[in-house]
Amino acid sequence: MSLSPLEAVEILSQKFLMQEGISGVGLSHKSLKIRIYVESEEYIPLVPERFLGYDVEIIVTGRLYALGSLGRSLLTYQSGDKKARWRPIPGGVSISTNIGGTGTYGVRVFDKSTGEILMLSNRHVFIGDPGTPVIQPGSVDGGRYPDDVVGYVHRYVPVNPPPAENLVDAALAKPVSKDVLSNEILDVGVVSSHTSAYVDMVVVKSGRNCFTTSKVIDVNAVVKVYGYDDGFAIFKDQILVQPALGQPGDSGSLVLDASSKKAVGLLFAGSDTVTAVNKIENVLNLLNISLSPPSVAVPSPPLPLLSLAGVVGTMLFVAMIPVSSELSKKRF
Repeated sequence: MSLSPLEAVEILSQKFLMQEGISGVGLSHKSLKIRIYVESEEYIPLVPERFLGYDVEIIVTGRLYALGSLGRSLLTYQSGDKKARWRPIPGGVSISTNIGGTGTYGVRVFDKSTGEILMLSNRHVFIGDPGTPVIQPGSVDGGRYPDDVVGYVHRYVPVNPPPAENLVDAALAKPVSKDVLSNEILDVGVVSSHTSAYVDMVVVKSGRNCFTTSKVIDVNAVVKVYGYDDGFAIFKDQILVQPALGQPGDSGSLVLDASSKKAVGLLFAGSDTVTAVNKIENVLNLLNISLSPPSVAVPSPPLPLLSLAGVVGTMLFVAMIPVSSELSKKRF
């Protein structure tokens, strides 16, 4: 029985991604060729021209890294810069925990169970245990504890070491108050809905470094990303865009369809030539959040005991009133 292209991608990812020099496996939807992404041209000879009945296409990407800025030097910035202090805080600006490192605050989101307003970014940006202080701007950009605390790490999806395959690098923080957050993303506006990415979709992002535009080249990629505690982590079901959409410090940026401004993903990794993006559907589902306020049912308070007794008493009183013969004959 022949394998589907996606089944072939899954098998190849397990075979190749633990090898040195292989940065990812994906699919060309136009030609139905299997794609092997390599870090440099020297690894091309490792890749067969055909595998599992499919022609193979090789793309040089460079090595992919998580795009948080891990430096600790104090950078200079001007008022109005995305690396500056913002209150209220819009999406697309510098943020981190007080542990260090800096990325981008993506967007305000809502807990689907409670309706609570939360802050979305990557796990490698919102590092630390739940309760760890979040500061804006991030530590690399001059943010300091406790003066710049805007929230606390709330919950996250763990990034598991290889050979496990992850879907997202995503985390939430709880703001110190809802008033500390803006509803908007800089250069974009308010985002309240999402859609699925497709090959050749033009996408944009507003991140700590700048506003950039790119194009989707793959929506089924499995990639190897460096910069995690165990050296690298493997992520499946990813979006790849080219040219590179992000730079170090842009991790956590929301990626959007350029025409509709609907969210398609969460930027988290890349190289000089490509950027890897978590699918927004996976982010929302795994964190149990939405981009717009959910309809959270609020239970009605129970009737006070005296009120309930009064209602019963009234019903009994009415039942004892005699009904005239004329009234009893009337039809309603």
